[in-house]
Amino acid sequence: SRLQTVWWTSEGVLNIRKAYEEKARELFPDANDSEIQEIVDQKFKYVVIVNGNEEDYKEQQNDAYEFFQKIRAQVFYNPPNATTQIGAGSYKAQLIKEVRAAVTGYDLAFFVDADTEVRPEDARKLLNSGMLFRENPRLGILQYRTYLFNARYNRYTQQVEWAIGSFWGPDLRARNHMGTPSFHGQNADLRTEYLFRFEGAQPDFVSEEFLVAMAFEQTRTKGNVVQEAPRSLLKRF
Repeated sequence: SRLQTVWWTSEGVLNIRKAYEEKARELFPDANDSEIQEIVDQKFKYVVIVNGNEEDYKEQQNDAYEFFQKIRAQVFYNPPNATTQIGAGSYKAQLIKEVRAAVTGYDLAFFVDADTEVRPEDARKLLNSGMLFRENPRLGILQYRTYLFNARYNRYTQQVEWAIGSFWGPDLRARNHMGTPSFHGQNADLRTEYLFRFEGAQPDFVSEEFLVAMAFEQTRTKGNVVQEAPRSLLKRF
């Protein structure tokens, strides 16, 4: 079952909503609960993309299916007759147009994978990170280091942690040196306008970051890493 990782990641994402609720109560102390939720709904929407059609997912992963309904997530599934399965994650490419429609009217889209933790203290910081986009109109992607909560489960997950974690260390610095910095596909804020204009629907291969960098080149988009994490966070890599 995927419920364990889906539940923990979803709880983390909902920490972002809770941070918005805290801020709304601070700014509108006289608002009742219904009014607070209405305010937050204008700022936050949880959208989920599932690799599979709805009927199969409901049958095979019913616990996760019911959980998404409980938390009122907007879920997109592959069409029942979808046949294109190039690469492990091509469902992202198939559903990107649906996601675009879902986030229309929102300034930022925050991406996570179903093994990622969003801690409450980090969720509160995300509210302030939006100011960086307002201050810098050229900022398209703001990437965050990934915390994989299941990294210590077994040897396989430990290897995944090192592979993914290295992206924010030597990998990203090397790509920037070559002039091809890219989007890792998770743990990042994207300007929705940026998502619409530059994020294509290429299949999701292992080397997807290079494909995105190539797409940037085709649209004459120049990528550049303007700020890196402190060295203390990168020394383990």
